[in-house]
Amino acid sequence: MPSFDATNQSGVYFRDGAAKPAAIAFRFPFVVERATRHALRAWGRSPLAGQVTIERLSGGSWRAQRSVQVQRAGTFLVRLPRKAATERLRARVGGETSLTWNQR
Repeated sequence: MPSFDATNQSGVYFRDGAAKPAAIAFRFPFVVERATRHALRAWGRSPLAGQVTIERLSGGSWRAQRSVQVQRAGTFLVRLPRKAATERLRARVGGETSLTWNQR
């Protein structure tokens, strides 16, 4: 029988208990799609109650674009202007940050 290290492992945690990036995606899903030629639509599910802020990477730093109030485990759907051919966006609430979404 092959060793644990020699096999493909699934799940959202490593053997040592550390979270894989997929664990963040399960806890704080965030998706962006092109709504129109000039607009994006962002959807997510907040792990916490509070103000979710959608941020865009611009000039090497994250800048708030839009905020929405949500309940714990509440979903949100916001529309954003499309600023460039390639967008990098993420969502934040409390101390939690979603994975970055790259929209082309």
